[in-house]
Amino acid sequence: MKLIIEGQINSSYKGDDYTDKSTGEVKQGKFYLEIIRTRKLKNGSIKNDNFYMSVPDEKIPMYKDKIGKTVQVECSYYVRDKQVVFMGI
Repeated sequence: MKLIIEGQINSSYKGDDYTDKSTGEVKQGKFYLEIIRTRKLKNGSIKNDNFYMSVPDEKIPMYKDKIGKTVQVECSYYVRDKQVVFMGI
């Protein structure tokens, strides 16, 4: 399943390189976006939801210059250790 998350890009960063546990190969860290989505609660309060998601290397140029701007990111997700993990696609 895929979904679209819309929000403002707060930051972007490259994650640390890591070692693949099964092969021992060192792999390059992924590029991540931090997206803030603002929503209004029933009681009138405003809440910011933060989403952190990896983005495929070929899509990095699409987001590099959009810090502070509202974007829509098509993504998929999975659950790891009871946490939802988002991946840009």
